[in-house]
Amino acid sequence: MEELIHSFRHDRKKVDIQKQFINQPEQGKALLYYGLSHLTYPLPEYASWLMVHIQKTDAAYWVKYQHLIIDFLLLCENHSVRRNLLNILYLQPYSFYRADDYLDTLIRLIQDPQQKVAVHVYAIYCTFPLLEKYPELKHELVSIIQLKQEKEGLKPALKIAYKKLLHFYPL
Repeated sequence: MEELIHSFRHDRKKVDIQKQFINQPEQGKALLYYGLSHLTYPLPEYASWLMVHIQKTDAAYWVKYQHLIIDFLLLCENHSVRRNLLNILYLQPYSFYRADDYLDTLIRLIQDPQQKVAVHVYAIYCTFPLLEKYPELKHELVSIIQLKQEKEGLKPALKIAYKKLLHFYPL
């Protein structure tokens, strides 16, 4: 598996590698092990990146592992892995697993100026299913984003996420 991850890192033959996992789903658990690990660079980063590409090809591929992905996300300190896991989660239907902890983590990530823009954006998108269950949350999110806009401005991707939030969940 490590050779496969390294080959993805160097060759970037995404389609061939994605097909290999989609055609042999039992390999997904091994990739998940590396993607949700605290191993040294580059294994978790590239394994989780490969997981994103598989998710985009087969939307249901990682759904059965959503609980494990959320559990790891709640403790994850690796920026690249965090970004990739959020990307996977926002592309899935959310099961409301550990909703309070998940929501607290998403809010913390959105508020944290040390997080990269992609983490902010994917965290916002991950809140969308929660807004249907907790409509009062949208006011808090809007306040957080407006404060962020006043303090540091919004990068283009964050502006788009904010516009989508306001469009799909008007105040």
